[in-house]
Parts: sequence; C-alpha cells; structure tokens
Amino acid sequence: MTNHDQMTPRRRAGVAPKNDRRDRRPSVRDRRVASPRPKGPGGSASHAPPADRRWWWTTGPIVTVVLVALTLVAIAVGSGSSAGVSPRRAGGGRAIGAGAVPAPAALQGAVTSVGPATLRTVGEPAGLSGPTKVTGDHTALVGSDGKPEVLYVGAEYCPFCAAERWALVVALSQFGSFTGLEETHSSSSDVYPDTPTLSFYGSTFASTDLDFTPVELATNQAVGGQYRSLEKLSSAQQSVLDAYDRPPYTSQADAIPFIDVDNRFVMIGASYDPGVLRGKSVAQIAQALSHPSSPVAKAVDGTANLLVAAISHATGVRPNR
Repeated sequence: MTNHDQMTPRRRAGVAPKNDRRDRRPSVRDRRVASPRPKGPGGSASHAPPADRRWWWTTGPIVTVVLVALTLVAIAVGSGSSAGVSPRRAGGGRAIGAGAVPAPAALQGAVTSVGPATLRTVGEPAGLSGPTKVTGDHTALVGSDGKPEVLYVGAEYCPFCAAERWALVVALSQFGSFTGLEETHSSSSDVYPDTPTLSFYGSTFASTDLDFTPVELATNQAVGGQYRSLEKLSSAQQSVLDAYDRPPYTSQADAIPFIDVDNRFVMIGASYDPGVLRGKSVAQIAQALSHPSSPVAKAVDGTANLLVAAISHATGVRPNR
C-alpha cells in the first residue's frame, strides 16, 4: 500500500519552504499524516513566550528583530514539508548553479546492474509501502509510441523523492537501460537534509516494451526565496495527477513523489524511511545495493521488487534479465 506519510506537499511554483531544522515536524514513524503536493515548501516555527514579562518590555524589541530576521532566513532557504511528502512546482529550464552533476559511469553501472539474483534474495521485506491498485474505470497510460508508460513526478529538493528514485532506477533497469542520470541531493534545509540521490532530469530510458516519463519540477537550490524550476507538467500529466494524487490513493492531495504505472497502480510518497541513506555517499549507496543483507539493499531493492511486480501485473511486460 502507498505510504501516505513519506511524501512532500506540492506547493506554489518557486516558493521555498521555511527551515524546519529547529522545529522539525514528526517523522513518518511518529505521525501518519501526508503533506500537500508542492505549491511552495512551507513550514512553521514556534517560540515559547518569555517567563518574565518585565524582562520582555526591556529586551522585547531586540528579540523581535532577531526573530523576524530568523524567520526571513527560514523562508528563503528552508523546506517545511510535513513527514512523508514534498511540494510540487512548475517551471522550465535548468538554472545556472543547479545542484546536480552528471553521474559517473561507474556509479550508473552499479545502480542499473542490480540483478535478479540479488533482488530474489532481498525479496519484499516487511515494513515497505508498495503501489496501490487503481479502482474503477480508467484509461491505460501509454507513451507517444503506444507502449505502456510509467510516469514519475518529483523534485530535486524533495527528500522522499530522493529515496524513491534509487528504487525506481533499480526497478526500471530490469526492463530497459538508463543513460544521462545525474548525481544530486535533497534540500539542505528539509527533513532528512542532503539525502544523496540521482536526478532524472536530462536522462534517457530505453526499452522495447515500456516507456518511462520523469518530470523533475525543481532543483534543490533556493535563490531569493524560490527553488529554481526545471520542468513543467503537460496538460495530460496534470490530468493524471488531478485524478490520482488525491484520496483514496493518498491521505493528502497534491503530494510527491508520485509514480503512476499505466494508470493501474499509483505510489505516492517514499516506500521506506530516507534515514536509511543518511551519512552515506552516492557511491556507498550504489555499492550497497548489490549486498542483500545491507539495510540499503533491503529498503531500496525491496521497494524495487514491489515496483517490478506492479509493472509486470499492470502491463504484462516481464523483466528482460
């Protein structure tokens, strides 16, 4: 079932969220509530009133100035996504200074070469959240060439997208091949700051049987209170999110990461705790994927197995490995 707590709200285009490091909202393990889809990452900070009112009257103006300054800084660079989801933004064109660089060939090779034997050993560990089956009548999601399509919508600042991309790359690599992946990290001021990840922006996926359409809405770079935008949703893609990025498929509408498999399964939010990746480099994560007993492999490869099963069930396409 889709994890409704490992998502970030989509917010208004370009607005950067408040810094939540000092007043971090409870994690998915503490609170089962999703955030709205990005319309501009936002958060809140609380400040306890002073115990001595006489002290306040003499120092209050100074404290007020400091608090206002801190609030402005938080709004400029923070990311107040609730536990589980990140905000979604529209935009187009990578901005100068975006926080992503081409992934080395060795890194891409390590992530995309996780084989069937490793995936079988990992299996589907308990505690992972998998895709949710779409109910009622629906039209199949197909690419321009008529092949079944997997649609991903996320953003580079989103820590839950950062976690889910690893599993999505491993899963889709069982059906085709990637080129042009980039190396990046989630926002430095959101929950799970600087989560190492890959970006789909500018990448290519080739498969004889399956289409993959990624949309990375924004970078992880906040400039002037805004995250730099990358790509826009087409009207058709927006219609898909309007239909499925809402209850009953998520407890909170408008959240990312969002994955749609042929309009038959949707996965909204991260399937596992991004904290599994904390303190590791992208190279260390990539290497751990081929070691079934590692916590990283259990989380990432286990999620990949759930995605592979959903893709095969929805489309009839079988892994080519």
